[in-house]
Amino acid sequence: MFILSSSKEGIYESDCFERILIIEKPDAFIVSGFISEDKKPSTLGKYADRKEAQEVLYELFFAISGGQTHFEMPDSRIFHEQWTIYDARTKRKGGS
Repeated sequence: MFILSSSKEGIYESDCFERILIIEKPDAFIVSGFISEDKKPSTLGKYADRKEAQEVLYELFFAISGGQTHFEMPDSRIFHEQWTIYDARTKRKGGS
């Protein structure tokens, strides 16, 4: 099965990975695939909390075990939210 990373910058074959793990970093939880012990892990997706990373890992597991041919890692809902700026400077319309 082919896996498209959440950054849309890499396509990986699931058969090449020995294991796929969630790695905790100070600012995010990373879903990574390991080809072997001596090689650097490949980042499949970056998520803001453990629950979101686990949900994506479960979806990936069911896609692999279900025999799908491809899987697209979703973007993190929290990292890609649109924020409204509530700043006093945006409310001014001119004048003194």
